[in-house]
Amino acid sequence: MASRGPSPAIVRYSLLASLLVVSLVSGACAISSSSGTTAHPTATTSPATTATDDTSGGGAPPPTLPPGVTNCSQVPGFGGAGPVSVSSAFNEVAFPAGTVGALAQSFETKSYLFEIINACTINFTVSHIRSYFAAALPPTGFAQSATFPYQGNPAAACGDPYCWVSSLPTNRYVSLESIAANGSVVTYKLRLAIAPITGTETIQGTYFGRFDASGVANDVWWEIVTNTPYRQAKMVPQDGAKIANAGVTSFSAYTLNQLKGLSYSVTPLNGNADGTGVLVTNDVFALISVNGHYVKVLVTGIGPTPTNIISLQYVVYKVTF
Repeated sequence: MASRGPSPAIVRYSLLASLLVVSLVSGACAISSSSGTTAHPTATTSPATTATDDTSGGGAPPPTLPPGVTNCSQVPGFGGAGPVSVSSAFNEVAFPAGTVGALAQSFETKSYLFEIINACTINFTVSHIRSYFAAALPPTGFAQSATFPYQGNPAAACGDPYCWVSSLPTNRYVSLESIAANGSVVTYKLRLAIAPITGTETIQGTYFGRFDASGVANDVWWEIVTNTPYRQAKMVPQDGAKIANAGVTSFSAYTLNQLKGLSYSVTPLNGNADGTGVLVTNDVFALISVNGHYVKVLVTGIGPTPTNIISLQYVVYKVTF
């Protein structure tokens, strides 16, 4: 908790006599001041505890509560706020009864998906808000976590006891942040994060590959038509999957929203080695998998004939907001 203590100031008084050159310097007094609103930021040791610290989005910290507020409608930014809710991807997360708020920000960093919700609760204190989530989340499968993927770094420290993680169906995180209180009115942020499913795959020529498929299904077939006079090959979507090519671009920076903007089809991607192929080192292509999930795939290399082994790195967006 940040507080302001006494700050001394020196005040000088001078008395000048009209006929005598005499000066008298005296006096000193201490002036102290205090703040009417107490802010309780959390995760203070983390490099990213508020929306403004995220390079992937703007946003602002919670507003400073004006003195004398008695309900959330008096707090800037919450005047027309309705009942707060969260994405179905976090249907275990519930707020105290009567909480109002809204989604403040949604963004992606290094394939991690984030949402930040601004919330306001009345008839609570800071400690009550913390205790509420600390008690409500563990029974739903969210365990206390020492880390939170700020800036897309899964090893980043949470910085306080108010981060939680659930590993099903992929790592999903909750962080309680930036709490501010005045009287019985409390505002705060709930930051939610979803980890991507990542992996690597090597496919020999004429073999199938999987990124998200299971059972007997496959996502792609690396078809080698011929090796004479050069490799003539195609990446063919399988079992209802659809494919699109994004081109040579930054794999880590390519977002789910960009994947959604591509045009998908069952038309294979050209993997020919005569300069006409789009499947080259550092090319990024995308799939809507047999399971309906978006997948981005990076070509990290293609080996020589006759095996034509293609090496791939991929991210599956299995859970999204």
